[in-house]
This record gives sequence, structure tokens and C-alpha cells, in this order.
Amino acid sequence: MDTTDLTGAAEGERFAAIVEHSEDAIISVSLKGQVTSWNYGATKLFGYEAEEILGDSVTRIIPADRHSEEDAILKRISAGEIISHFETRRLRRDGVALDISLTVSPIKSPAGEVIGASKIARDITPRKRAEAARQKLIDCSRLVGRPFLDAVVEALAEALDVRWVLLCDVHPDNPARARVISAWSDGRPQDYFEYDLKGTPCANVLGNELCFYPANVAALFPEDILLAEMGVHSYLGVPLRGYDGGILGLLAVLGDKPIDALLQPEQTLAG
Repeated sequence: MDTTDLTGAAEGERFAAIVEHSEDAIISVSLKGQVTSWNYGATKLFGYEAEEILGDSVTRIIPADRHSEEDAILKRISAGEIISHFETRRLRRDGVALDISLTVSPIKSPAGEVIGASKIARDITPRKRAEAARQKLIDCSRLVGRPFLDAVVEALAEALDVRWVLLCDVHPDNPARARVISAWSDGRPQDYFEYDLKGTPCANVLGNELCFYPANVAALFPEDILLAEMGVHSYLGVPLRGYDGGILGLLAVLGDKPIDALLQPEQTLAG
């Protein structure tokens, strides 16, 4: 028996196992665009089980206005090219568009002929969303007054994918209360309101520190009834300072799910 064959088979099985269980979406297609392999990462990213999409056209996960892009990719692959870190958009099963980074390599036969393409797709949607929202924050600098504040809280809600953003100052006549001077909730601006600071995470922020509670914040602050009523799960707040270093108020983001660390929430808010 040829032990070389056995070693090669074992290596092939090991490689196949790595591909199958990779967190990255790894897909192979024929030069006609038919899906020939589909790993667990692809299922996790796009929502299709392998048996649902094997043999079908890869255009099922490509927006209609980008089908010509796929034709161009396969043409380049047929010529033996490798395409690295190509940023584009793809579709999940539920129709939601994803920003992805795509690396595509030729698959060759033992004779060296290109017979298909191997694709590695990584979801960069959080990064692209944060980039767009940070640009929006830069654009906010052209505004003044209330429009500026409203634009800031909206941009932060988009950047960090949270339901609520509050921009508050300390009540001038009652330092135990905060005034919400601009707020964003569920995709729209909110009216002015006030609230008591005692027993809230905001009180800690005004105590001169950045506070980040990535999960279960309502349980950590049982006196803050509003957190439980709103269904708040995560909280991040930073103090706002005047020219003299004194604290004027705070900026807080609140989510009904854990805040995604990949969105760099502390850097985004503190920056």
C-alpha cells in the first residue's frame, strides 16, 4: 500500500474539515456560476443550508444590479487571476443586504485547467455602517444649534446600531436631575424630557467616568425603573466637559441587545 496516498487522503480530509467548520463563508462555484460547495460559515452568513443552494446559481445571493459584476469576476478567474479583498454587497436569505469583503481564487484540475472559483466572504457590514455614520458625524460640524445635536444623536444610533441615544445636561436648578436636550429613539428624534439621576448609570457617568455596561444593565441598576420599562439591555455613557474641564452633561447610548464590540463603541463615543 502506498503510504503517500494515505497521507494525502488524511490531509485532504483535514483540510475539508477546516473549510466546513470555518467561521468565514467559503463557497465554490463552477465557471458558469453554479454553487458546488457551501460551508457552515456560508449558512451562518447568508441563511441558506447547503442542500438548499448546491447546484443553484450563485446569483441567488447577489443583488440584481450586481449580476454583471459576478460575470466579470468569473471572467478574471477563468484567466487565472486572484481577486483579493474586493468590497461588494450580497443578500441574505431574508433579503437584507450585506457589505462583504470577497477574496476569489481559481480552482484548477490536476492538469492545471481552471474549472471553478473558490470564494471567501467576510461580513464587513458593521465596519461600513460605522464608517458611514462617522462621516455623518463629520458632516454634522456644518450644522449649528438643535439641528447639530439631533444629527449627532442620529449618527451615533446608526454607528452603534442602538435604539436610543441621549444627549443630556445637568439641570441648572437641580443637580439631582438631568435634562435630555436631544434624543433619538427607534429611528426618530424624541421630545425634551427630564429625569432623576439617583440610582441610574448616568449618575456614575456624571461622577467623572466613562461607563460601559455591555449587558444586563437594568439588573445592575434596579432603582432605575425606566431601564426595565424600556427593555434596555446595554449602556454606554461618557461625560461632556466644558473648556475648564468641568462636567456639563453626558452622552449615552442604550441598546435592547448587547452593544457590538466590533463597532468600537467606546472609541466612537469618546472620540
